[in-house]
Amino acid sequence: IERAKFNWQRWGLQGNEFLRGAELYRADNNFRLAAFLLHQSVESVLKAIIQAILGYRVQMHNLSRLLRLTLLFSDELKNVFDLRTTEGAQIFTLLQNAYSQSRYNSSFEPDEESVRKLAKRVTLFYSTAESIYLQFLKDIK
Repeated sequence: IERAKFNWQRWGLQGNEFLRGAELYRADNNFRLAAFLLHQSVESVLKAIIQAILGYRVQMHNLSRLLRLTLLFSDELKNVFDLRTTEGAQIFTLLQNAYSQSRYNSSFEPDEESVRKLAKRVTLFYSTAESIYLQFLKDIK
């Protein structure tokens, strides 16, 4: 229980702070940095939930692989992105590319609507992960 709490406090709460920062950048019409922070949010939350539940120390940054690891204990996180739809797949692709494109491609400028949709999914992603984490704590007590 203490290990799970430590990992959620370390990574999960950081993911929530990245999400809050993304909202500030989005409100300021800086969609490039908003997308970057949304990527960071999801990566941190994935690390949090994997390390809290599985006890597996995550050192990768690939969102697809991290998301696949969560399938060991839940389909809920993957379902947030609705990857079976064109829009869900496009939003997830934007999320995956946001980290490197924001840093290394000066012409990367995601549009407001895409970032708004992505922010909505990431907000749901965080609350879903938090619910899974809290249920895990309840179950092991």
